[in-house]
Amino acid sequence: MRNAASFLTTLDESTLYQFESVSEDVFDDAKATFVEWTDLDASLTDFTVAAHMDALGVDHVLTYDRHYDAFDVTTLPYRNQS
Repeated sequence: MRNAASFLTTLDESTLYQFESVSEDVFDDAKATFVEWTDLDASLTDFTVAAHMDALGVDHVLTYDRHYDAFDVTTLPYRNQS
């Protein structure tokens, strides 16, 4: 837990990274898509991150979560999706 707290402090003090709040519109979009895409088996958190990325114009995400392959984003590290 100490490492996680240290990591959050590092991010908070960084000039390269920034925390972004999720707006009500983004969350509403995420909930609607979550309900529509029941076959994806992704979490509401995945849908919220994807909707927030779309709203911010972010197209790359650092993750090993396979669910992001279904969204219009590039996952890093890159995985061959075949």
